[in-house]
Amino acid sequence: MEFVEIERDTFEYGRLEEAGMAVKTGDSLWVRTYQMMTTEVTQGMWETVMGVRVSSYLDSAGVNGIGPEYPMCMVSLYDCIAFAESLSAMDTLYLYRVPIDRYWIYAACPGTYLPYSWGEDTLDVMEAHCWFAANSGDSLHPVATREPNSLGIHDMFGNVWEWTTVSEGVEFQDTETGETAVGQVMRGGSGYSTAGVCRTDVWITADSGAAYTDAGFRLIRRARFQGTGEDEEDSRAAYERLLESHHWDQRFSLFAEPMLAVGGISHDFNDDDIEQFGYDVKGGCEQDAAYLRLGFGKQFGGFGAYGYGEVGHLGPGSLIDNHGPWILPEVLLRMNLLGGGIELRYRGVRARLGYGVYSGTAEIDEDTTGHYSPGSWTTDIEDGSGFSYAIGYIAPFSEHWSAGLEWSQHFIDLRLAESGTGVAPSEHSARQSEVRFFANYRLPFHFSDIF
Repeated sequence: MEFVEIERDTFEYGRLEEAGMAVKTGDSLWVRTYQMMTTEVTQGMWETVMGVRVSSYLDSAGVNGIGPEYPMCMVSLYDCIAFAESLSAMDTLYLYRVPIDRYWIYAACPGTYLPYSWGEDTLDVMEAHCWFAANSGDSLHPVATREPNSLGIHDMFGNVWEWTTVSEGVEFQDTETGETAVGQVMRGGSGYSTAGVCRTDVWITADSGAAYTDAGFRLIRRARFQGTGEDEEDSRAAYERLLESHHWDQRFSLFAEPMLAVGGISHDFNDDDIEQFGYDVKGGCEQDAAYLRLGFGKQFGGFGAYGYGEVGHLGPGSLIDNHGPWILPEVLLRMNLLGGGIELRYRGVRARLGYGVYSGTAEIDEDTTGHYSPGSWTTDIEDGSGFSYAIGYIAPFSEHWSAGLEWSQHFIDLRLAESGTGVAPSEHSARQSEVRFFANYRLPFHFSDIF
């Protein structure tokens, strides 16, 4: 893996007309001193840094051109960012990243903004400098097998498209949904591109989470001790947002979520229940809970879909007061929950639908208001089940950890066993409303990391 140093410079940027004719629009772009890879990242480099074999993956994707010296392809921008982060973690001297778009442009044609780094667009000259439709044979080729530009950089044009980044992304129309989305820029053309595409002034916009058989990347790097100026803060902030997207988007993940809840439960008894109990038992109380949820799912850009299982314990509340009675006499439930469900996310907002079974005990507190009551008694919950739903917000605060808040409701059908006072078994419904506070530990992965 070799790099060449490029000194700070300013250059004019404009749309080109014909070969060798640059149109200066007055847009002056700058680059700070940086180092650019002299080749595209190869499949061998990917296997060394990421620790996974890629030949089977590329073969199943239909890639024509597999081997350690061939450019790595079938990688999304998020995959490229993961590679750069892994390489940065191994190197104590340098920090690596996917090139900023203008840095790529400058390295392609240093000091000029011409269509081609070799200056002429005759077919013979072009074939000596890049792999494109006329000479590639519809196949990838080993890197650095064409002539380099004046900086010693190979394959800036042809072989594979190369990912770059721009500050806020570029809008494009999704061909499947027809909706407008925001993606990032690819430049340079590929072995399937015509001569008119393998030019400095031609670029395409692609979904940052998509991977293509003719798209790869190279990296730029900067010494860890090398500072940045104020004029680079926007680009740095934009790249940080891409890093966040890498961690949160386009990956399968496992998660564990401990949760505490404060809420209340109310009971709806029918007339038969009231007659059996001997008094109007329409009570409610503070009902707090603790849960542990384990789940698995995947992000699709800003959307996510997860399945989960959970265990929990619900009991009479003590955070506000002992039982927090609302209407006496109280029905106090001490229940264990075993359940599961599905969860959908969009950015930080999530919605959940679950189903669970409940077991435990029910206690009727003595009516202390002076009304007729047979006294307190406890019985088992013979059968309990019900649905729940929740809506909430989750926000990350580190690479793996996030926290959030949600509002939830359980709709529970209960069958109580016969009590020691001779009260016959009864069936009734209860509604548990909660505000939940939770932490979430998320472990993203690709199946290619495992298999």
